[in-house]
Amino acid sequence: MNEVRVQLKDEQRVFRPDETVRGVVTWNFDHPPSRVEARLCWHCTGSSGTETRTIETRDFDKPAATGKREFSFRLPDAPCSFQAAYATLTWAVEIVALPSRACAHVCFDLSPAGEPLSLYRALKFGEGDDEDEPEGE
Repeated sequence: MNEVRVQLKDEQRVFRPDETVRGVVTWNFDHPPSRVEARLCWHCTGSSGTETRTIETRDFDKPAATGKREFSFRLPDAPCSFQAAYATLTWAVEIVALPSRACAHVCFDLSPAGEPLSLYRALKFGEGDDEDEPEGE
């Protein structure tokens, strides 16, 4: 049996820049993995595909076949999570056990507003709203 699980502290799913995301990873394997990694990353998915960037990695030294470890990552200022008509950006903590590549992840949003930025809503709000724009001289 190869099983990996990840859980964020208090099941929190929205963080602000410079906050710390904390959680616990557990695994259960028939044989000890050579390495278990926790990765802080973001995924931007759109009509042209998916881009993933790993920001930081934590290695768990000498993992046993069964284990439980805590992790924490200090979050950067950007990029913030967003939703748009043709793209979204979401943050995640991924856990990968090597060499089996068994993995698990948990997604969350990074935003100063406490929710993903809605680029679609921002664009719709601005459409046709010429009355408040200053007139040219």
